[in-house]
Amino acid sequence: MLKTITNKETGITYYPIFEESEIMGRTFLLDENFKLISAVSLIDYTDGISYDADNLDYVDNWEGLNELEAYEKQWLLFYIKELTEKIVNKVTQNSCTANRILSNKLEGTL
Repeated sequence: MLKTITNKETGITYYPIFEESEIMGRTFLLDENFKLISAVSLIDYTDGISYDADNLDYVDNWEGLNELEAYEKQWLLFYIKELTEKIVNKVTQNSCTANRILSNKLEGTL
C-alpha cells in the first residue's frame, strides 16, 4: 500500500510522488482523491523535499487558472496523467510483491 502524507498546515493528504516543473517553478502532486495540487519548488533544499510543503494548494484554487496559456494547460494535463500513472504503478507493484510473498508462504505449507 502506498502511504499518504497529511500536511498539518494545510490539512491536505497527498501521495509522496511528485513532478517538478522548471517551466512553472512549481512541484505538482496528487491528493488522496487524485486532485492536482502544487507548491512552489525550492531551489536549495537540504531536507530531501524539493517543494514548500507548507504552501500546498489545489490548482483549482489558482487565481487566473482560466487565463493560463495553452501550453501551460497542456503541462497541467501532462502532470495529472504522469502522476496518476506513477501512483497506480507503485500501488500495483506493491500489491504484486505482497501477493508473491503470500503465495510463497502458502506454497511452503503444501
